Amino acid sequence: MTEIYTVTALKNGNRSGHTYVVGAFTTEDLAVYCAEAHTDFRGGRYACVVERVIIDRYNEEYMPEEVYRSLSNSCLRKQNS
Repeated sequence: MTEIYTVTALKNGNRSGHTYVVGAFTTEDLAVYCAEAHTDFRGGRYACVVERVIIDRYNEEYMPEEVYRSLSNSCLRKQNS
């Protein structure tokens, strides 16, 4: 069983809006670093989600596990309200 960590950017932290894959990494630490760096690079307009994914595994019961989420500016505004 091989695991990787994917980083997906979500505009305003919302999955139903514009999203794209930023990268795939062998360790959670590298993925979290990438998520934070990309959120900063995009000026906080995009939150990034890190998910643990098992390679070559799919069925209706398996879903990748979210292990980290950076905060977009819109998420920060909601927290400070």
